[in-house]
Amino acid sequence: MADKNTSKNIDNEPEESVGFPQTWDELKAVDGYADLPDMVQANEFTPSQSILFSVASGRVTARWQKLIDMGAFAGDGKYDEEEAMMLMAEGVEYANSFFETIADDKKTYDEWLKGRTVGDLFGIFLVLVRFYGDQLGKSAASKLH
Repeated sequence: MADKNTSKNIDNEPEESVGFPQTWDELKAVDGYADLPDMVQANEFTPSQSILFSVASGRVTARWQKLIDMGAFAGDGKYDEEEAMMLMAEGVEYANSFFETIADDKKTYDEWLKGRTVGDLFGIFLVLVRFYGDQLGKSAASKLH
C-alpha cells in the first residue's frame, strides 16, 4: 500500500494524498489495476452500501494495523507468520465480500482476482479500501457545501 504522504495547499483546502490515485481513471493507471472491472463508485453508494463499506473497511484496517504492530512489514522476520497469514486472509475475506457486491459484473471481478496469493490480494484490497474511503469522504464533503 502506498504511504500516506500529504501536502497542504496554500488556500487551506483539505489535504490530498500525494501520489495516490484520486480518480477511477488514475486508479486504473496503476500497475495491476488496468483490468480492474467497473464497480459502483462511492458517490453512488446507497446508504446500505456505505454502511457495508464502513464495516469491511474497519475490519481490513484493523487487521492491517495488527500486522504493522506485530512487525510483519519490518523485514526482520521476527513475527508469527501463521498469524500474519490468518490476518491477511481475514482481511481479504471481509474486503472481497464487500467489493464483489459492487462489481458491475461478478464474473469479470472474480476473473480479475483469480490465481493471486493471499498477500497479493491483501495488498489489492488495501488499495481499494483506501481509494473508496477517500472517494466516499469527498462525496460526503461535497454534499455539505
